[in-house]
Amino acid sequence: MFPPWGPKMIAMASTFHGFAILLTTFRLWYRWHTSRMWWEDGWAVVALLGDITCLVCVWLEQPLPNSSVPRYFTISNWMLSFAFPTVLWAARISILTSMVRVSHPGPALKRIAYCIGVAFGIMWLSFCAERLEDCLRNACLMERPLAISQTIMDTIGDVLLTGLPIRFLRDVKLDRKRRILITSAFSASLIINLVTVLEAVFMFRPMTSGTIIITHVKTALSLVVCNLLVLVPLVYRIIHRRDLEDSEREGTRVEFTTVDLNYMGYSQELSKGTTLSVPSTATKSGQLLSTGSYPS
Repeated sequence: MFPPWGPKMIAMASTFHGFAILLTTFRLWYRWHTSRMWWEDGWAVVALLGDITCLVCVWLEQPLPNSSVPRYFTISNWMLSFAFPTVLWAARISILTSMVRVSHPGPALKRIAYCIGVAFGIMWLSFCAERLEDCLRNACLMERPLAISQTIMDTIGDVLLTGLPIRFLRDVKLDRKRRILITSAFSASLIINLVTVLEAVFMFRPMTSGTIIITHVKTALSLVVCNLLVLVPLVYRIIHRRDLEDSEREGTRVEFTTVDLNYMGYSQELSKGTTLSVPSTATKSGQLLSTGSYPS
């Protein structure tokens, strides 16, 4: 189904990681430029560093050796064993803190969010501890119990991040379009959950290049989803501002009208040498035309 690990697979993994890194870099620059850096951006930095590590390892990875294991292959295996969960869980915590920032929940919901964040951290550390034991014993080749543990924890995290926005944003005053955009940005975690299911199918089979590339794609997509709540509202504001400017330009258009003075009864006044005063009128756009006088 998947070709052996080679230039095509390296290019695919590099594309996903490169896009995620560029998107996160722009997000961090924008937040710093607008002086809006917060905890969610700090966790995004952690996820970014992990994804950069994944990109470096893409170029170090080689097909699984049959006999001796090259040193650089061992190093990349160790680095990826901890870089993958770092990106995934740091991105999830960043999404959770974004949820708290946007929704401004009450004390009860805020405590629930903090408890979920602590649970995410515990699952992150516990998986890294299991991965360390696995690397020390089995050269970082994931065994079946660890694969089951990873699938369960990933599913729990993604399902929580998909369902929580519905409750957290219920009392937030947003217009319909913005509510749909923000809820969709949060619920994009469901995409990661679908990739997790696909990854689980490959993890319970013999190791192939497909297992490796799906893990790289899942990690990069997690970082992309982490940035959506910042970038989607930004794009919405830019588009909305352009629409508003276009409507304002159309509203300030001035129209000239020819007035028949004979029909309005002013011809006799003009013949007597009087000064004609035309009362001010308002256009449909709300602009007031100043009063003018026309000497005969």
